[in-house]
Order: sequence, then C-alpha cells, then structure tokens
Amino acid sequence: MWKWIAKLLKFNQDTSAGASGEILVSDEDYDFMVGTKPKLPDGLRDLKIAELRPGLLLLEDFDADLTVDQKAWDRTVQDIATATRIYRWASSYHNLAPVNHSPVRLHGDNLLLSDSHYSETHGPETDLSMWLERMGWTDDRSFDVQQANTEKPLEDGFFSCLRITVGKGTDPSDTLLAWKPSSGHSPSIHGALVEFVQQELSQPWGRGKCEEYLRACYRTATSVQLTHPVFALIDFPVFDMGMLSTTFAGAVLSRQELRFWSRPTYFHK
Repeated sequence: MWKWIAKLLKFNQDTSAGASGEILVSDEDYDFMVGTKPKLPDGLRDLKIAELRPGLLLLEDFDADLTVDQKAWDRTVQDIATATRIYRWASSYHNLAPVNHSPVRLHGDNLLLSDSHYSETHGPETDLSMWLERMGWTDDRSFDVQQANTEKPLEDGFFSCLRITVGKGTDPSDTLLAWKPSSGHSPSIHGALVEFVQQELSQPWGRGKCEEYLRACYRTATSVQLTHPVFALIDFPVFDMGMLSTTFAGAVLSRQELRFWSRPTYFHK
C-alpha cells in the first residue's frame, strides 16, 4: 500500500509543474503543446555556464547537439535547452518529417560560443587567450594541425573546423569528417587559432557574407535535400524572420586535442 502511494506521489511530482499549472513532461516526449513544459534534457542536467565576457560563453558538462540556433546570447540553461530542440520544434510547426541528418558533433563535454564580432581593431586574440588559459592549454608544446570542411554547412552545423593535437594524439572517431593536414601555420597554438579566424572571416561565408554564400551553396539543391527543418527554421532562402551570421565555436576534447570552427548562426528577429 505504502509503495503504491509513494509511486503515485512520484508520478505527480514528475508530471506536474506546480503553481504554473503546466504539466511537466520528459524532453523526448515534449511536443510543444500549450499547457505542457519540458524537463531539461539529460545532457543539460549538470550544465555549468560561464560568461567569459559579454558575447563569449563557455558551457561545461554540455552533452547535446549544437544547432544553428545556439548562440553566445543564450545565457540560461532554459534558453540553451530550447536551442537544442529547435529542429524538433521546426518539424512540428511546419509539419515536416523528423530530422534525417543530425548536426556533426565537433565538441566533447565542453563548448565555447562566441558572437565573433571581430574587426581590424578588435581581433580574437584576447578571447582565445582567455579560453586557452581557462581550459589549461599552453603554447609550450609541439602540435599538429588538421582541417575539415563541409559542403552541407546548414545540416552539418559548421563551415570549417581546425583540429589541433599535441603529442601522439588519438585518431578522430568521427569518420564523417575528412581531416587534411594544414601546413604553414603559426608556431604557437594561439597564433594558429588567430590565423584560422582571420582566414575564415575572409572566406565567401565570412564577415557579412554568410547569407549570400548559403544561397549560392544550396542553389542546385533538390526539393528533397531542402526538407531538413533547418531550412524552414531560417526561412531559406529569403531569411525574412532573422539573419544568418558566421560565428565561431571551440571545444577541448582531451589533453591532446582541441577543435575550433566557424559556423552559420541564426539570430531570430
């Protein structure tokens, strides 16, 4: 009898949001219905959020896919959780089929997000120094650099990714990426990252040219290829509901490997 009562009380706690009157449901069962509220995804239950400066966000104990809607402006766990489920929302709102192509997961259990408003007078040097110091990475080690690109930046969630390994380094487990050696880089890890940012901002998807590049990139895409909910979310190709901009993200995967990449980021009106 007491066990049954205990189970009933636990069920009421798990399915009721209390004073708000909204019913709490698990994240995977949440279907965006009025009167319901999702629990935090399992991968965000232990999330730690640190704002290194305005527009530079570090997420630790972060275990979720990174979408184009995730940006450095999202500074609460609720905002971050909303961004992680945005493709599910777009599928539901636009009556689309479930996502058939998940973003490439470049990060581990930590993620750096930058608003990346860099200019000739305000470069990435300070931001990168803060990040490397915070994550315990130093320049006093020899290192190798590799780079990967994608032809599906919206579905994959990035344009270019730099992979820096020190020591022996482990082979990357993400076989979807074609890593190629990068030569002629700065002799320091910090310098190599600064050079990467500068190079990416000068690319066709760089500063102020993201939307124009994406239109060109998907110009010959078929209607079937454009069924991913990211295209409905950003109102491709007119972008009437917001803007796409190139920003940067980074992650330390281990003591031997870090990654830093450019990414299309959606800023809703």
